Amino acid sequence: VVTFAGNLLSVKNPESLPGIFHEVHRLFHGDVEFWVVGDGRLRSTIETEINADSTLSCRFWGNMPPERMPEIFNCTDVLVLPSKNEGLGMVLVEAVRCGACAVASRVGGIPEVIGTENTVPLDGNFTICVADLTVKGLNGKLHRPSVDLFDWNLTAEKERRLIDKMLSNG
Repeated sequence: VVTFAGNLLSVKNPESLPGIFHEVHRLFHGDVEFWVVGDGRLRSTIETEINADSTLSCRFWGNMPPERMPEIFNCTDVLVLPSKNEGLGMVLVEAVRCGACAVASRVGGIPEVIGTENTVPLDGNFTICVADLTVKGLNGKLHRPSVDLFDWNLTAEKERRLIDKMLSNG
């Protein structure tokens, strides 16, 4: 399963999904299903374009409550986030923590979350490069970032140790 999760607005670049999905389907030698989780003003355009390719198996979930997202991400092999602009990209953290690989545009804080090797610059080769990395993920050959990087318990423990050290030296 290849999943996009986010608002279907221009800043998230869902316009690139039909091309990405088509290329993944063409390049991957196996069954693949595509999921689009989210809603927004571009949904009908994206849905129409994807559904025009009868060879693609794509499910549009609409908006999902946050508590249901782990179910989605636990079934996801590769999360695709083609955003034109992104801060930290919490959706990437959530998906990776659930065991998914992630492929995304090289903008904002995305490379810090999944590494530059899983990101693609927004240029003329964007669609095919994202598709290539996605196929690598489906084949189990994509870099997997540390799932502990954004673990709140580990972060709190590191902070506690740092504070203890500072207090004991003071």
